Amino acid sequence: LKGLNCYIETMIDCGLPLMAILDYRGFRLTAMSKLPINSTTITTNSADAGVTCHNKDLDLMKKLEEVAKILNLKKHLIGSTNSVETFACIDLEGHVGKDGRQYLLDFARVLPPDVETETRRYHLTRRLRTEFVRSHLLRSNNLSLNPDAMSNFIHRSEKESDEKDLAKAIELLRKNVIQDCVEHLPGEMELLVSCSKLINENISHTAGSSLFCLIQMIRSRGINMRYLALLAIQLTKRYSEESININQSTDLQNSKFLANSSTAINSIATILTSSTPNVLNEKCKQPSYFSMPFENNSDNNNN
Repeated sequence: LKGLNCYIETMIDCGLPLMAILDYRGFRLTAMSKLPINSTTITTNSADAGVTCHNKDLDLMKKLEEVAKILNLKKHLIGSTNSVETFACIDLEGHVGKDGRQYLLDFARVLPPDVETETRRYHLTRRLRTEFVRSHLLRSNNLSLNPDAMSNFIHRSEKESDEKDLAKAIELLRKNVIQDCVEHLPGEMELLVSCSKLINENISHTAGSSLFCLIQMIRSRGINMRYLALLAIQLTKRYSEESININQSTDLQNSKFLANSSTAINSIATILTSSTPNVLNEKCKQPSYFSMPFENNSDNNNN
């Protein structure tokens, strides 16, 4: 769904499926509308993990090229025997349907992987966030990323260079982007104080709202929630070092900020790792809380 949203936001001129995620009693289902396509209508990329690759629809390929420029994705070769060029992940299938319209489907791996090795096949599931992939930081470093990096889908002639680019990008995320977020947090003191109230049993709806505003702030900078531990470590290190050579009053204020920010991050981690989001719904006494819209000052999301 998140990959589909990436393409919807680019306003690409082709058919896209309706999609929804349904969570019910520990089960998650992805519901998608039927499209007028079959195995014979594919024109772009691959439906069999690269065994057969297609590049028959030049018009659709031009549209994918425009999307790649917006998303900062790299043109690359796919397939080992009949290699073709593409601007998207290999399994983003392009079809000309039975009604003559162009369609795209299979958006699970639209964004580049957030891994440096193929350990445990995380390269198939852990993706970078759109805000980071499209960021000025990557563009200013001349880094456009291959969504098929760290996989065996790409041509061996490009594998090494694409994986080096991905490693550079992940290093920028873990060092520059997270550090910048840490530097920005003092300006969110009121928000952090509100988030720290989550440790109490009777938290308010305002505290819950503040928590999600903080999550949104972190995500809007392109930081996945799985980096909370690294964010907490850098936060603690940053303000512990700063408190050494400052006067007592400032030290007291700094300690208060550090305590509140650490509590807020711990609260986020606790909520996100809970067995069900209903835990927060129940505490906030707001059944519809998770459907509340949030203003996004960037582009999209990917946990």
